[in-house]
Amino acid sequence: MVEKLDRKKRKKVVLTKYIVVFLASAFIFTLGIILGQQIGHMKTASLNKVMEDMKTDIASAELHYILSTENPCDLTGLNELASELDKMSNQIWELEKAYGKNNEDVLRLANYYSTLQIRHWILAKDISNECDEKYSLILFFYSNIEGECKRCEEQGDNIAVLREKDEGMYTYAFNINLNNLAFNTLKSRYNVSKTEIPVIIINDKKYTGFKTIKKLQEIIYEE
Repeated sequence: MVEKLDRKKRKKVVLTKYIVVFLASAFIFTLGIILGQQIGHMKTASLNKVMEDMKTDIASAELHYILSTENPCDLTGLNELASELDKMSNQIWELEKAYGKNNEDVLRLANYYSTLQIRHWILAKDISNECDEKYSLILFFYSNIEGECKRCEEQGDNIAVLREKDEGMYTYAFNINLNNLAFNTLKSRYNVSKTEIPVIIINDKKYTGFKTIKKLQEIIYEE
């Protein structure tokens, strides 16, 4: 009789443990969903704020470009525009990390950013050709998809090193996977394909494959 009571007690204790574990697991799961929803709302709010800030910057840059094309040789804000583009690039990079490279809003901003880069490149090119200023203009085509381009990141770093040392150099990095009319036209102009990346256009001349810092210096400064 005592043994039967002990077995019943043990079964009750085991059953209680299972119930406690189940309730604890259910609580943690529910808490995770609630926290996930709250974090999701916070991320959405943060994304919306960044997007609104970028829209303001883009509108400002648009007006600057329109005013600049009237008298390009009198333009004094080309470096300031480049700094704004750098700021936007960093914001997009942060958004890609936070929300993913395939997020629709992030892709929309990345596509629009690419058109601003093309506008700056055209403006710098016009000034270099028509005015007393001479710039080194570099277009860099890369991929941020894993496995598509093993040395694209390293190539970008090499270009960044040279740019930091040369105030007369402007560089424009384009994700080969973007899809908009202006960017597709630029790719077609230089016949750039995904199989060739990294691809670098230096003062209208095309170079494919990875280039060391030394090789880039030879190309840029020995022309």
